[in-house]
Amino acid sequence: MLNILVKINALIQHYEFNKELINSEGADTKRLKNIKKRFDEQAKQLFDDLSKAIKKERGKQEHFSNITLRKNGIFEKYILLGQNTINCKEIELSDNKIPVRHNFLFPKGFFSSDFEISEYFTTLLLLRLLSITPLNKLQLILIDTNSLGKRFRRLRLILNNDFVYNQRILTYSKEITQALRELADYMESVLQNQLANYESWEEFNEFNPKTLLPLKVLVIFGFDDEFNNESTLYLNRIVKFGIECGILPIVIGRCEIEDERDKNKRELINQLKELSDIKMFLDSTYDDLESLHLAPHREKLPSERDLNKFLESINSFYREDSQIKYDISDLLNENEFWNKKSINGVKIPIAKDMNEKVIYFEIGAIDSEHHTLIGGRSGSGKSNLLHVMIISLCFYYPPNELELFLLDYKEGVEFNIYTNPMLNHASLVATHSDIQYGVSFLEYIIEVKNKRADLFKKAGVKDFKEYREKTRENLARMLIIIDEFQVLLSDKKAMYIQKLFVEILRKGRSYGMHLILSTQSLRGMQQVDINEMKGQIGNRMALVMGLEDSHNILNSNNDAAANLKGKPYGVFNFCAGVKEENILVRIPFASESALKQQLEKMVAKNQKNNNKVYDGDKEIYMPQTFNNQPHILTFGVINNYAEDNLEINLNRGRHIAICTREKKNDMLRVVAKNLKDRNAYFVKNLEFFKDLDNIQNNSFVVIEKYDDIKDFILSAYECNVNENTRNFKAFMEQSESKNISIILFIEKVQVLNGNKIYDFIDHFIALNAGAGVKHILNLSIALDAWYHKEFYYNKCYGDIVEFKPFRC
Repeated sequence: MLNILVKINALIQHYEFNKELINSEGADTKRLKNIKKRFDEQAKQLFDDLSKAIKKERGKQEHFSNITLRKNGIFEKYILLGQNTINCKEIELSDNKIPVRHNFLFPKGFFSSDFEISEYFTTLLLLRLLSITPLNKLQLILIDTNSLGKRFRRLRLILNNDFVYNQRILTYSKEITQALRELADYMESVLQNQLANYESWEEFNEFNPKTLLPLKVLVIFGFDDEFNNESTLYLNRIVKFGIECGILPIVIGRCEIEDERDKNKRELINQLKELSDIKMFLDSTYDDLESLHLAPHREKLPSERDLNKFLESINSFYREDSQIKYDISDLLNENEFWNKKSINGVKIPIAKDMNEKVIYFEIGAIDSEHHTLIGGRSGSGKSNLLHVMIISLCFYYPPNELELFLLDYKEGVEFNIYTNPMLNHASLVATHSDIQYGVSFLEYIIEVKNKRADLFKKAGVKDFKEYREKTRENLARMLIIIDEFQVLLSDKKAMYIQKLFVEILRKGRSYGMHLILSTQSLRGMQQVDINEMKGQIGNRMALVMGLEDSHNILNSNNDAAANLKGKPYGVFNFCAGVKEENILVRIPFASESALKQQLEKMVAKNQKNNNKVYDGDKEIYMPQTFNNQPHILTFGVINNYAEDNLEINLNRGRHIAICTREKKNDMLRVVAKNLKDRNAYFVKNLEFFKDLDNIQNNSFVVIEKYDDIKDFILSAYECNVNENTRNFKAFMEQSESKNISIILFIEKVQVLNGNKIYDFIDHFIALNAGAGVKHILNLSIALDAWYHKEFYYNKCYGDIVEFKPFRC
């Protein structure tokens, strides 16, 4: 656009020169007409080009009457603010307004003592910035001691968004000082860290598009008594160095020094006078275009209806799309993919603090903690944090350096994403896990710990680091991530499960084994001493939660998590929750598409651990064949880490009752398949038991409807017992000597109450038997916990095993 204006300016100058020359030579009318004609033709073409250029620019940055949210992902290199009009008598234009294009970021901040014109300017500028800059990289710090917030009245609809500092306009001395202190601290951190090797904010962002530094706009209306010596000192620094690190100061106030001895204020006023004057900025025109006779023209602010529509679009976008401030890819350095070793522990980028400094999660190093506790109420972003952690871990460390075990105990499928495609590092992904499976898994981890202990002993080393350094073997660190781990500690075996956890927490560190435990809350865990576990966990990561939970997760006197605003903020503490060590962080967003992209990238590398997937809700179908011993039957899969088959030995005439209604048909088919090619009798009435000699030894007798036939009931009172019942009882008494096993199907479990058949039965299978389990389990335990479970009960030993029955 500017180059066209330059051409138009040159054309006018050339025309005026020729016209003056012709006039000095006698004012030849014909020559004057000819040069005017050529001028008009060339001017028309240039103005057509200018119109197209303006239209193109306005397609990116509209008039304020039509302003919209652009949803840009990067900062623009220029900004349209203000207009110039062309006032050349040689040219007649229907629209002579030219948008003024300014390089962005501005070379310095702004200052004025004119409150009215400054209110117009700041509204104009903030609307433009809200329209074209990435909202997740913009922060507004708004201060108004002049009118207690009225100067920002047009922006009131967006004040609740957290890109507005404290979600309000600051008016009091204490909050102003706090805001300026935080801004000055941020500025100092950026200057010393991110900009250490860069000249400016613009240069850093140009070379680091994935980790953009934000734009922070500080607007101050009224520089008065609410600014104390401390806030004046901070503002002085911000005005002096802010632009360099992406802080745009705009200060409106009167430059008055009441006390000449006030060095800070005197220095600040000198700094303010060096800033761009707001009125002069609004009145600026393009340089070196004298022939166009450009004049400034103030743009109109949008109508109240159009303004509200624009601001509501910001609210909607920020609420729906920009709640999480940045993407996980911002933390992933492609040059370091699978390049790290876990010998000295694990260290990954996981978040950023309020000064845009990357915060690292470290575990297993000599000078770091070894286990981690994560807490956050429902909707706090806890699942997102776990995804960020998992992907960052697996991005930087290859599978032969890092082995993950992922267990999910909440009613969800958060970890399912790591099964398709399968996460290379995952030796286990378990969802919908039950407590029995969790116990079995923890026992397995302790077995692995003991095996590593033997391995280290043989190698003559004391810990994981020494073993790796001495043997040069690739032994992977093991990270065990359990979401909603507190479920495991709510069971009748809570004390035993706590002992398993404590053993891993205390001893696992030496063997490269680390727990990452996640929960919504630690309240209501009276069965265990949770402090015994917490005492071994130094890393505490808390998202938004209540006061009691903040004390439980972080520390008894640390309420920082109760003061969080919500996603994407968290409090990380790597010193056992000591309040002084809190780090306020912003956690990136791990979208499903980003996770899938990284998983597919890892799968392509074709290096993986022994992947295992367990889904507690997944049905298991019966295999085509069984390779069992003659009197062993298989009914399903035990809920343990090895997922062993549930094999029941019915040798020497042992009997089993299968108590179920809804899954009876499936279990009948399972039994039938087990008994294929064996001596088996399927009995529907008592006539079968008249002649016991006809029943072969080493056989099975299946009674499909035991509770439907009254004569099958063996009453404790033997008077008035009919012949059929006596025959059945005689069969039961002789079955052991003939090695005949009976399989009873019982739908109404209460039939066992007072029934002597119970004495003959050694094994029970109960599938959602309801309150009937009290007639099965002869144990002094809380039976209601078993009403709706699927389990096997060995009456001889008192063992209860949860399992998943085969489906047919």
